[in-house]
Amino acid sequence: MEGEAFAGSGEVFGEVVFNTTTFGYQEVITDPASSGQILTMTYPLIGNIGINKDSEQADSPQIAALLVREYSPFPSSWLSEGDLASYLNSHGVLAVEGIDTRALTRHLSESGTQRGVLSTLDLNVESLLTKLKQEKKELDLPKREEIQTIGSGDYHVVVMDFGATKQLLASLVQLGCRLTIVPATASAAEILNFSPDGILLSSGPSDPASFPEIIQEVKKLLGVKPVFGIGFGHLLLGLANGFNTFKLSAGHRGTNQPVLDLAKERVLVTNQNHGYCLSVPGIEKIRKAREAKTLGGSWQVTHVNLNDCTVEGMAYPKGFSVQYIPDFAGSDFCLFDKFRRMMEEEAHA
Repeated sequence: MEGEAFAGSGEVFGEVVFNTTTFGYQEVITDPASSGQILTMTYPLIGNIGINKDSEQADSPQIAALLVREYSPFPSSWLSEGDLASYLNSHGVLAVEGIDTRALTRHLSESGTQRGVLSTLDLNVESLLTKLKQEKKELDLPKREEIQTIGSGDYHVVVMDFGATKQLLASLVQLGCRLTIVPATASAAEILNFSPDGILLSSGPSDPASFPEIIQEVKKLLGVKPVFGIGFGHLLLGLANGFNTFKLSAGHRGTNQPVLDLAKERVLVTNQNHGYCLSVPGIEKIRKAREAKTLGGSWQVTHVNLNDCTVEGMAYPKGFSVQYIPDFAGSDFCLFDKFRRMMEEEAHA
């Protein structure tokens, strides 16, 4: 496909994915879970509300490149602090408009996400395909060298940072937590030395099955302190409990993913940004989401995606997790409240 660059230049490689979000493009672009992606926005007009500091989920864009049908260079919003093109240019991120995003999304839906290359330097298709075949994919997590402490409150939570968003950290602080944020490579002993009331396994990019050392450390935390996993952390907690992960064909990316809360029998419209799911025994036989209630023993499936019956939430002794991105406001508050209650019960045990 051909288009016209409206920000950045050069040549980039990445996983080509699509996101169905109709608003909040800056949140998706700066979400660490989007790291290394050539992101296709299905909504046809991007840039019309500009950008602002409060919408950033990280200090800079995390994507490899951005593909849109049409870029709007004249943002109109009382929250806008600048235009998207200038923002991407300041961080050296390549962005292209004029792409037939409908056709590309249909192709990715039918064939699955795949590696791609985008270039303003080499316009020869055969040359680019050769480079793509020779490209070496490097898998890594966001680097955090220092230990950070933020917030104040009655509960001390250690956050394992695999790509935690600013929104998640702000939600925990709002909950009344004092946070100690540690690198993804922190050992179980180092974490427990902080004497936390609870442990948060954050969201992040990729598949945690690629990091067996981290899985082994999380195993040592099971049943010791209350653990809450989100996104990458949800998958990691499942792997530590002996389950497997698998790659979705096209992924779940967008703010309109329907999820059934099995306990309350209500449908949640959730925000998601992931390409992998948790595989638990018996889930492959489920044809209706409510049937997942019958699964489990010491563990339980708590949330199921209504589109494809994949696992969206799990509960374990002293631990629980969700695959989607919870918002502290509204119905998702119950997840944070559950975490707080678990920490209260642990403190009084």
